[in-house]
Amino acid sequence: LLGRQAAGLPVDEAELAALVAVIPENSLKKYLAHFEESRRLCERLAELASENVIEKLVIGQDDGEAYGVPNIEAGKLHDFLAARGIPEERAALVHGADEIALALIAEIECRSSGYRPLIHVEYSSEAAANATMPFMAIPMRECVEEKIRMMGARIALRPEEADFTLFVSANSRSTLSGRLSSARRIKELVEQGRPVALVDLSRAFSPEECLLPLLIREQTPINGLIAYAGWNTASNSIGTALSEATICSVRRRETRTRGELLTLCRKNLIFLQNRCLEDYFYLKDVIDHVNAALKREGYTNTADLDLAKNYRFANAIMQHAMKERIASYRETVSFKRPFTFRAPEGSGIPGDRLRLCAKSLSAEMSYPWPRTFEINLQCTLELEECEE
Repeated sequence: LLGRQAAGLPVDEAELAALVAVIPENSLKKYLAHFEESRRLCERLAELASENVIEKLVIGQDDGEAYGVPNIEAGKLHDFLAARGIPEERAALVHGADEIALALIAEIECRSSGYRPLIHVEYSSEAAANATMPFMAIPMRECVEEKIRMMGARIALRPEEADFTLFVSANSRSTLSGRLSSARRIKELVEQGRPVALVDLSRAFSPEECLLPLLIREQTPINGLIAYAGWNTASNSIGTALSEATICSVRRRETRTRGELLTLCRKNLIFLQNRCLEDYFYLKDVIDHVNAALKREGYTNTADLDLAKNYRFANAIMQHAMKERIASYRETVSFKRPFTFRAPEGSGIPGDRLRLCAKSLSAEMSYPWPRTFEINLQCTLELEECEE
């Protein structure tokens, strides 16, 4: 209600007053003071950026809503930056948190190479482009454009003129019928040899709303994707997929030998498969299996595990379940299908591309901290060149 009021929208003043009345006055003051304190700290940091003490400042707003106190403070911070004439290149306010370090690396790669990748953006539907997903304060399209701008990349109108296509899928129960056409569109692009970075989001964080299982069923060459992300919030996933694809695209332009091209491809695929294994197989499936097993044993709070008592138990359940799914996944036609990784134009690399097959996939994984929210995962992938 405070957020809607600050945005100039009508609110029920009696309801707002009633809510304020039931919150202890000191608690409310302390709560609001935290936001003001955070904003003032950001203002001081932005001044340091404008004075070249900090080279670049990126402030992330995580776990937002369309209206709320954080948005009020973000609006004040935008006004501060505008009033001081501090450009976005120096200090930027973006949505998200976990992906920002990776996005900064992508921005550094673009800046140091002098190349701004061209990105073609497609959405699973117009409704998906305009959707505000859970824990987000802005619609998907606005978040995509924000991330592309932050990295210093450009938007292309057609896939054939782009370094890669960012395909953003955001499904809920009401849009399940559209998943097949999205999966077939991605398959078409990959089989044409066009790099695709896939953002695979689910409103309910459920496997049934994701595209990956349909891509596997449709025998899409999964390793032909240039990036994949589908974890947690829309900003996390969009920023991660964009960053991976951007870094790979910039580095690909700099390869000059077949060995360099193969090394780049292998490193990118390891990152991609890390995301497939954690974002889909773990976070959309195995995590529920682990949490249910812990609760059956009497551990009611899976977000605050006692590592002295149940760390080995939780790890054993997770590792067994994940290894079963990896064993099944690596035997699919989708995983084994040959794929193309192209050399940059004018590189002089014989054949101008690699034609590769994935031969094996395994992973080491464990819980990095006392909760089942995410896993520390590192996969090992074997590739070999194959016939056309």
